[in-house]
Amino acid sequence: RASAPSRGRGEGSKRHALDGHGIHTASTATLVAVLKLARGRVFAGVPDNEVLVFQPSRHHVEARIVDAALQVTDRALEAGDVELARWALAQGLLVSPDHEDLMAGCVRTEYQAGNMDKVSELVSYLSATARRLGVDLNEDTTRIINTVTHADRRAS
Repeated sequence: RASAPSRGRGEGSKRHALDGHGIHTASTATLVAVLKLARGRVFAGVPDNEVLVFQPSRHHVEARIVDAALQVTDRALEAGDVELARWALAQGLLVSPDHEDLMAGCVRTEYQAGNMDKVSELVSYLSATARRLGVDLNEDTTRIINTVTHADRRAS
């Protein structure tokens, strides 16, 4: 079984876990409890003109849920728990579909699971999305892709 490449490290209670600083110190059980609250896009279904006043809050909550999903994913992959990593990523993607760091987490997870067909599919999707948007993938995503694709070529 391959070990997933780590992602770069960017910058007690559920509330503490959501404040951004507690993500790295909160227990996995607390972070899982936070992720269980994810039910989709924050303020989904509310008309845009009514959400504008809450836009900063929406972005803050989405970012904290993504952070929690990534933290649980890191911990799960370190422990060899691919299913927990998949679940955490799915919860994060409910809130922030197509988030690049979450998608890179999917690549790492499927690589560790040995699911190279899914890795290829995810890498293609990430690359196509970046081309469509006219942007470059971030350095961590590029490093992860290079690691898994080079490892796959060596294994062939």
